[in-house]
Amino acid sequence: GDFFAAEASISHVDVNGLRYYAAIVRDVSERQKYEEALAASEARFRTLAENAPVGIFHTDGAGDCLYVNSRWADMAGMRLNEAMGEGWTRALHPDDRGRVYEAWRAAIGAGAPFQGEFRFLRPDGRETWVLGHFVPVQLNSYGDRGYIGTTTDITERKLQSAVLEQAKQEAESAARAKSLFLANMSH
Repeated sequence: GDFFAAEASISHVDVNGLRYYAAIVRDVSERQKYEEALAASEARFRTLAENAPVGIFHTDGAGDCLYVNSRWADMAGMRLNEAMGEGWTRALHPDDRGRVYEAWRAAIGAGAPFQGEFRFLRPDGRETWVLGHFVPVQLNSYGDRGYIGTTTDITERKLQSAVLEQAKQEAESAARAKSLFLANMSH
């Protein structure tokens, strides 16, 4: 008397002018539960990835981009599809591109994680300083490897650091000028 999810297959065959039917009914309740759990997990991942405060990316084993979230695209000033393959390298600031690309290739060759600070140069000319971090992951049961990673916008921290450095240099310059003035006055 219980209801369950079923999959049915019905076929017929004609033998000596008579039609015979065969039906196969299979209980697919377990499969349906797994599919629903997988769909819920996928929806949860998409929600987390699209609402994360950091850029998220995923590559294949060769380092070609397979996925970026919206935050990554916003930081880089690119559309999501523009980052695919090696398109992401166009977002790198020209002064950082060679260094970052070589470090990326070296890490991939060694199967090692990577972390570094670099800049994105947006099409509108704005620079975004980011802290990039990626780690190798197994993509499937066949042993294929790839990488997942994040980019965190550290532009504000870099700007504050530059302001503090400038203030420090000005204070040191003022202290040297004061010392020189006092030394001259004492003579």
